[in-house]
Amino acid sequence: MVYFFVGTVAEFIKVFPVLKRMEDCNINYVILASGQNDLSKSELKYFLSNFSPIYLSKVPKKQNVISLMIWFVSSLITGIIKLRRVFKKGDIVIVHGDTLSSLLGAIITKMFSLKLVHLEAGLRSYNFFRPFPEEICRVLTSFLADVALCPNQWAMNNLKRESLIKINTYNNTLYESCKFALTQNPDSDIISKLPPKPYFIFITHRQENIYNKKTITQLVSLALEFASYMNCVFVIHSSTMEVLKKHKLLDKIENTKNVYVFERIPYITFNHVLKNSEFIITDGGSNQEESYYLGKPCLILRKETERIEGLGKNVVLSKLDFQIIRDFITNYRNYSYPPIDDEMNPSEIVVNFLRKLENLT
Repeated sequence: MVYFFVGTVAEFIKVFPVLKRMEDCNINYVILASGQNDLSKSELKYFLSNFSPIYLSKVPKKQNVISLMIWFVSSLITGIIKLRRVFKKGDIVIVHGDTLSSLLGAIITKMFSLKLVHLEAGLRSYNFFRPFPEEICRVLTSFLADVALCPNQWAMNNLKRESLIKINTYNNTLYESCKFALTQNPDSDIISKLPPKPYFIFITHRQENIYNKKTITQLVSLALEFASYMNCVFVIHSSTMEVLKKHKLLDKIENTKNVYVFERIPYITFNHVLKNSEFIITDGGSNQEESYYLGKPCLILRKETERIEGLGKNVVLSKLDFQIIRDFITNYRNYSYPPIDDEMNPSEIVVNFLRKLENLT
């Protein structure tokens, strides 16, 4: 049996194309959900006939280093107890990316001496603290893995010293998720609340940005300044919302002309919103890839990025240098590129490899 160990909605979105292709090929699979996010919140579940995850636990509502570590240890113990009656010799477990759930799934898999496949492997920022803890999670997961499914040759090269099977999928599976999303109808209620074009999107949610009072205050001030020239779709994640309220920034945002505040937008609708935007300012790695696939100018609010998609083309790494940020805003049209149109489907490569791995039918 093939098990997909998934923790966050973002992971589920990226794994979705593989799950869909598995179903199309009549290959059975089981989703193991760490409980870090509630996967039922993703609308992509409606496009799968076999969406019935086995949940291991739930993450604390208020997340900090201590609560997450307690959750990690608790979930490790719970997972071992629950899964010892589920796993059988010869089973394959696939983990994705670089979350705490990825590492959790990797550790549990190796404790049961099962074959571990790491999807979206080989990404590196080469700084253990940025992003934290993702860089540590992805390095340790690669160390434990038997198979690395890498999205490009650069990622393959990052693992050249690792003694594991390496497969190049030539794109991230997110590419297929993005294409799929644009074939679906967006949420008409959200679309009706968007500002008139042109507009740009602003998102910040990474802990290195939002938990630094000076940084988050400066970033919000810049977003509101830019909103005086163009409408702004300000997307606020739950973790960011708490910080904005704490520092009395939320009222300022909501009362600024040309700023339209949205809670986290569902994936399918977000891709439509991004496609119709002028540019995006974000600290999200997935947003970097999505903007690359759509050819949208993208400014990354980070000092390092573990991804190469779009760099030197439509994506600018700000390094949190405010002069670079201002230059991007002034010249964003220079970073427009044609959308990526690639017939290569990474999910097909993944599923074909799984077939060969265990002669699945």
